[in-house]
Amino acid sequence: MRRIHEGSIVTLRKQGTDLKQIAIPALRHFMRDDREIQVRLDTIASGSGELDLSDDLIKLADLVEANMAALKTPEISKSMPALMRGVGGKISDAISERTSDVDSSRSCATGRIGISSTWSRRSSRRNRGSDSAISGS
Repeated sequence: MRRIHEGSIVTLRKQGTDLKQIAIPALRHFMRDDREIQVRLDTIASGSGELDLSDDLIKLADLVEANMAALKTPEISKSMPALMRGVGGKISDAISERTSDVDSSRSCATGRIGISSTWSRRSSRRNRGSDSAISGS
């Protein structure tokens, strides 16, 4: 899997947010008489966070694609749904990668703590044994 750096995640988040801010107003305006789409847009607009942004971009791509003929604005191009899906997918990949990195770090830290605890207990037993030997002399 290709590593996604923090700078890339920031760029993806900005790009995704920009796409969302173009698509939602266009869909609201040109599909204003479609109650179902308006309710879906309300749900999409209410979320926050990277995972939600990724999901929103996929849902918006579907809405834009399905209603492309009605979206008569230069900001919405035929390639926009594919771009939205691509950015949404990359954000999702970045989240998965970051989660995997955190899980790996936790496993390593737990392993190091376990080793340290074992050595501390052994060392403590040895020290107690030598203290007993000294006091018994």
